[in-house]
Amino acid sequence: MTRATVAMVVLMAVSCTKASPAGFWTAYRPELIRKQHSDQGPWGGTRWISWESQRAGTFTASEATRFAASHGWSCQEPTPHSAEQMKLWQYSGEPVFVLPFGPASQRPDDHGVEQLPRFIDDDSMTITCTSGWTRVKPGSGSTTPAHGYIHINTVGTRMTVYHLWGEQ
Repeated sequence: MTRATVAMVVLMAVSCTKASPAGFWTAYRPELIRKQHSDQGPWGGTRWISWESQRAGTFTASEATRFAASHGWSCQEPTPHSAEQMKLWQYSGEPVFVLPFGPASQRPDDHGVEQLPRFIDDDSMTITCTSGWTRVKPGSGSTTPAHGYIHINTVGTRMTVYHLWGEQ
């Protein structure tokens, strides 16, 4: 299959079924969005959105999971992370979100994490969701599910969603 054919299939899938990968998250509490990034191309894309509230309990795993499920994501149970563990999640001295590139228990060694800035430094949880999109390892053609990640601090004042798909 040629790259042009793959691009055509992806574009048809996007236009017929979903406006933009993980784009539905822009409708989740839009008044609390503080930062966001979306770079979507024919071969893959990255999106992250960061929310913040002054009120504890604003963001909860149950509400975020319910919202994700209503848009076709299938989510796992939350995984806790300590503030101490967050100190490992750095690349070139910058805080990053590491889960799409390796285990949470070690420092990342893939420069791809640079495209995923981390906004939560305290005790937190991550919810891993199947998004319906795929990731492709460049040059190999091997694919894996593209996961979406919901990262929430335990006091519920900050939340960030990350999604990568296509060639990464």
